[in-house]
Amino acid sequence: MTTATSTTDNPDAKVEESDVTSWCVIRLDDDASTANNRIQEDHLRSMVNHLEVFQDVESCRKYIKYIQERSKADKLRLIVSGKLGRQIVPSIHKLEEIASIYVYCLDKQSHIQWTKPFFKVKAVIDSFDQLLSEMKADHKNPTKLQDSLIFDSFDKTTTHVNAQFVYFQSLIDCFLRLKYSQEDRKELLDYCKDQYKGDERNEIDDFETNYSPEHAIESYTRPSFFFRDINKAFRTKNFHKIFLFRPYIADIHHQLNQLKEKQSKNPLKVYRGQLLSKSELNHLQRCRGKLISVNSFFSTSLNKTTSQEFNNDSVTQDLERILFEIDADPKMATTKPFANITDISCFPDESEVLFMLGSIFRLQNNPLIKMVQYGTSE
Repeated sequence: MTTATSTTDNPDAKVEESDVTSWCVIRLDDDASTANNRIQEDHLRSMVNHLEVFQDVESCRKYIKYIQERSKADKLRLIVSGKLGRQIVPSIHKLEEIASIYVYCLDKQSHIQWTKPFFKVKAVIDSFDQLLSEMKADHKNPTKLQDSLIFDSFDKTTTHVNAQFVYFQSLIDCFLRLKYSQEDRKELLDYCKDQYKGDERNEIDDFETNYSPEHAIESYTRPSFFFRDINKAFRTKNFHKIFLFRPYIADIHHQLNQLKEKQSKNPLKVYRGQLLSKSELNHLQRCRGKLISVNSFFSTSLNKTTSQEFNNDSVTQDLERILFEIDADPKMATTKPFANITDISCFPDESEVLFMLGSIFRLQNNPLIKMVQYGTSE
C-alpha cells in the first residue's frame, strides 16, 4: 500500500512506486516542524496518497529532479510558503511534472504580485481550509485535453511500430470477446482499495455501490478515480492495470454500440482541443499520411467553439495548443464504435462524441491537424 512519507530529514529518500493515479503533494516550508504545521500535515496525509515535506529549497529541487527521471510519475502539486515560493517557483514553473502550485502564507497581499506571471500558481491563500478546498477542486476536475494523446502509427517500413499497432488492436479485440463475472469486476476495485485512501477511497466505495454496466459511459465521464486511473493506465502502458479494467472496457464498448445503432448513420465532423508538448507535436507531424491507433478512449465535441474553449481554459507556456478536426463515418466503425453521448454524459453542455479505445484514423497531409476515421478492415 502506498504510504505518505516525509523526506525532511532525508532528501534522498525516494517515493514508493504506485500505478494508481496518486495525488502526489510536496510541501515546502521552513517552519514545517512547528506543532501547527505538523497537525496540518497529518490532515493532508489522511487525504492524499503521498506527501513529501521539505524545509529548504535545494532538497525540494533535488526531489523534483528525481521525479523528472521517473517516466511514469504523476503530476506534482506544490504547497509552498511565500518566502520560499519566491525562490523556487521561477525555476520549476515550466516543468511538465508540476501541475499546480499553492502559495500558503500569513501575509497574502504581499505575495500576490510576484505570483502573477506564473499561471500554475492556482491561489495565494492564508487559510488552511481554503487551501484544502482549492486542492480538492483542482484534483477532481481534470481536463480531457491535458492528458497526452496516446497513439501508435502504422508504417509499412517500420516493423517495430507495426508490431505495437497490431498488438494493441489484438489486445482490445481479445478483451471484447471475453465474458466477465462479478468477480472480474471486483478484482479492479479490490486492487484500488489497497492503493487509495481518503476521498479517493470514498469514490471507490461509491463506485462499487452504484456502478452498473448499463451506465458505464456515465461513470467514465464523471470526474473520479475511474476516469483518472483508466487514462493513466493507457498513458503509461501499464498492461497489468489495463487488464484489470477489461470488463469495464467491454461495458463501454457495448454501450457505445447500442447508442450507435440508435443514432444517425450520416458522417460527422467533430473536434478535439488538445495540449501537446513540442516533442509530442513533432511526433504527430511525422505521422502525417499514416494510420494511427488512438490507444485510449477519445473524447471529441460536435461544437468547434467548445473544443477551442478547452484550449483557452489551460493557457500554458510549455505546451502547444492544438485543435483536431475529425471526419468520422459510422459505417466505417464496425468494431471500434463511436457515438454521441451528450444525453448520458455528466457534462451535457460539451456535445461530446466518444470514440472507442483503439479507434483508427488517417492523419491527413495538410497544414491543419486533421484526421479521418478508418475501420479496422481498411
